[in-house]
Parts: sequence; C-alpha cells; structure tokens
Amino acid sequence: MDGAADAIRPVLDLSVSLRNNGIVVSAARVRHAVTVGPVRDAILARDLREEIALFEPARRPALPR
Repeated sequence: MDGAADAIRPVLDLSVSLRNNGIVVSAARVRHAVTVGPVRDAILARDLREEIALFEPARRPALPR
C-alpha cells in the first residue's frame, strides 16, 4: 500500500489543467485496485480511494483539434 500511495502521489498533485482523460482513467484503475482484495480494509487504502475520487475534475479537457 505504501508503494502504491507513493507512486500515485505525483499524479494526485497535478493541477486540474493537466488532468487529461488518460491520467484520470489510470487513477481510477488504481482506485479500483485498492477496493478489492485484502488491502481494501486498510486505512491507507480507504484514504487513497477518497483522494482519488476527489481527483477527477468536473470536466476533462478535450484534445486539441
């Protein structure tokens, strides 16, 4: 759990303007990974899930045309 939290920290620290669809989807995958298995009940897993849930911006920037 500590390794996962350390690995995703730079992503969670990104400004909203840099949170494109690919980054948000990848963060959602991490969130799912910490909701299953034996880690799901860990306090760090719960905190990480909550933080990732707040990570997704209301609107994702579209790719430039």
